[in-house]
Order: sequence, then structure tokens, then C-alpha cells
Amino acid sequence: MTFRSFRRPVSHNDSSAAEGALRRARWMIQTGRFAQAGQILAQQAREAEAFGRVRVAGELHSRAAFCLIEGSIEPAGLSESQAALRVFSNQGSLERYARFFFNIITKLRARGMLNAVGVLQSEFGGMDVTHPAEAQPAVTLRLPKACPQCSAPMQSAEVEWIDSASAECAYCGAVIQHKDS
Repeated sequence: MTFRSFRRPVSHNDSSAAEGALRRARWMIQTGRFAQAGQILAQQAREAEAFGRVRVAGELHSRAAFCLIEGSIEPAGLSESQAALRVFSNQGSLERYARFFFNIITKLRARGMLNAVGVLQSEFGGMDVTHPAEAQPAVTLRLPKACPQCSAPMQSAEVEWIDSASAECAYCGAVIQHKDS
């Protein structure tokens, strides 16, 4: 049996500020302002790390990386990619590591950011990971109808699966476990 590690309590004001920042980032993504969204997400990732919420920080770093790369900010996108990969590796989340590594390399190549591809491959490419397709759930798993953190609707076919039993809320980044039928 494992116990959840102690986490420093988050005050209501801290939580509200983070939720507001994530709403702003989502709005910026929807309006095509990826670089600004990426900067907000990167800041939220650093704050999550400061509060000891390492898993959330990894997801925020990964989202920030994609946004910054989409916004053509290669150095910051590379830095956030490295941070996400370090978190996933340190947490032993090899399925999530493999999926992110594959997706970020693909995104960087598509944007012509080959220097960043080379840096990531030399720093992280030597790790023994499985292909991300192997990390997909074999069957469609059931999720709660709404995210327990932010109450956003959850649909198995529309979420990003982190591993074979966990999905990420598209709105707040919370990690949701599938529920048994």
C-alpha cells in the first residue's frame, strides 16, 4: 500500500489565480496566441513545482512546450520540452515520457526546428522507451462524466491518454484515472 505524499496546502487565492491563468492560456490558444499561452503555462509549471505538484508540473511543461513551438519560440519550447522530459523520467512515467518525446520530436520537425530535435535526441534519445502506440489503451476506458477538479466534460475518445489507465483533462490538466465499469 502506498500513501500519498504530503503536499503543502494551496490557499484559495493561489488556486483561483492558477485557474484564472489556465483560463487565459486556453483563451489565448483558441485565439491563436500560442507564444503567450506557452509563457503562461511555463509560469504555471514552475509554480506547480514550487508547491510540490511535480506530475502537474510535467503536464504543464509539456503543454507549454507545444504552445511555444507552435508560436515559433524555439529556445523556450526546447527548454520546456527538456523540463517535461526530466519530470516524466524522474517520476518513472515511461509511457508518458515516450509519448511526449515522440510527439514533440514530430512537432519540432514539422516546424523545421531541427537544432532542437538534435538537442533532445542527444540528451534524451538514448533512454530505453517503448513506442507511444504501445502506450495507448487497448480498449476504450470509462472516465467520469466530468473532471473532478474543474467539472469540465470528459469523453474517453477526446482526452489525451497519458498511459493505459490515466487521461489528462483538456481544461485544467488534472490527471484522471479511468473508472471500473
